[in-house]
Formats: sequence, C-alpha cells, structure tokens
Amino acid sequence: MGTKMTWETARRLTQMKPVESVWNENNPYGYKLNVNHPRIRPLYEQYIKEHGGQPLSDRERFAFETMVISRGLHKEGP
Repeated sequence: MGTKMTWETARRLTQMKPVESVWNENNPYGYKLNVNHPRIRPLYEQYIKEHGGQPLSDRERFAFETMVISRGLHKEGP
C-alpha cells in the first residue's frame, strides 16, 4: 500500500477550506445556513430525527433555517 498522509496534508493538497462560516454564501438553492458548520450540524441532525429521520424537503429545510435564525443566530459571526 502507499504512504499514509495526515488529514491536514490531504486538505492542503485538495485545497479544501475548513468550515468557517455558519452562513452559506451564494447557495444556488437559496439556503442560508451551512449545515456542516460545527454550531449548526447538531441542531440540523436533531431536527432531522424529530422529523422522521429522512433527508429534509426544501420546505422542511427552510423551516429549520427560519427556526435557527429566529432563535438568535446573528450574522455577526460563528
């Protein structure tokens, strides 16, 4: 097998940026929140569990985002 590389090396080679912002910039579907952000992901997973454990429809996703934003997530930062 080949030589193992660290995650940091792999990230650098693929030029992936770490998840930095809770906000989705330029999302073609109109989603505002980055559900992969560490502050958002646990809320998103809990919401999915509470709504049948299936991937969210667009309507459910927008309802989730509205709920999170209305409960105090502000654009000032993560």
